[in-house]
Amino acid sequence: QAATTASQLLAPVSLPHFSALVAYGHIADVYLSLWERERAQKTGTETELKKLARGACKSLHRCARLFPVAGPRAWLWQGVYDWLDGKPIRARLAWQRSLSAAQRLGMPLDEALAFYEVGRHAARDEQAGNLKRADEIFDRLGVAAAGRPLARLEQ
Repeated sequence: QAATTASQLLAPVSLPHFSALVAYGHIADVYLSLWERERAQKTGTETELKKLARGACKSLHRCARLFPVAGPRAWLWQGVYDWLDGKPIRARLAWQRSLSAAQRLGMPLDEALAFYEVGRHAARDEQAGNLKRADEIFDRLGVAAAGRPLARLEQ
């Protein structure tokens, strides 16, 4: 409900404001997380969540065109969208773009998030290395274990 309310509040804005970047990212995260959960539970509400997630990703990409610092997160969530939409090659390309942009812009949190998503969706031989790299960056940044995506996934 909060993501929908935030989306409705941001909808009339023709050009995204820099201060709204975090909100756009969180909206995409919420809709993608809900879509992923619904897919796993097969409740039949996938179609609406997919539509909301697609709109959130588009809004984030629009922000990234104006503010390059939104690029790593836009590509991160685009990768999750593509993965859930059954397009693993596109997802991997999006995560690579997220990782490259985060490294180029010196954004280690986004770099860690990209390594995490690549690891979470990788084959066993790639999985451990990517998740380990994400964890190393989270450690370096002082991100508490409870705030890490991996910790939330394991709960």
